Amino acid sequence: MACRYQYISTTTAVNGAFDLGVVAGTWSIMLENDSANQANLVGPSLSYTVIDGQTIPAIAYQVRSGTATISGTVKDSANNPVSAANVYAYATINSVQYNAGAQTDGNGTYSFPVINGTWHVGVNANDYPNLTNNASYGGVTSSTLLVTGATSGQNGYRYRA
Repeated sequence: MACRYQYISTTTAVNGAFDLGVVAGTWSIMLENDSANQANLVGPSLSYTVIDGQTIPAIAYQVRSGTATISGTVKDSANNPVSAANVYAYATINSVQYNAGAQTDGNGTYSFPVINGTWHVGVNANDYPNLTNNASYGGVTSSTLLVTGATSGQNGYRYRA
């Protein structure tokens, strides 16, 4: 089964109202990260299934002001900063799914607001190096990666499957 993503954006009116014209299907509504981060806002991810000709009125999309920050640096296995990586986080708080994230800058750093809760953080980057089997790594093409002789400097390294 193939996945297809369509992105449609809109800007809210002064009173917070918005309209989105969409085709039939399942849609998720969420804040755009850059604007949300600049305004210190965190928003939920809401999902709606729309049929042709349907209007869903009065969607209550409530954003919250950030109460904390997740920040850090993304580095590759050679300890070089990774720029343009997408760092994302999600949490379920009081049965509501929230999403937040940012793109790393040229130094590999990122920062974004969150609200109190337990957040799961991940990274998507196209420039992770491909590993080869060597003295440090084994099983690189299998479902289990063996890291030999890891040092404390490698603490926090992330590997993609």
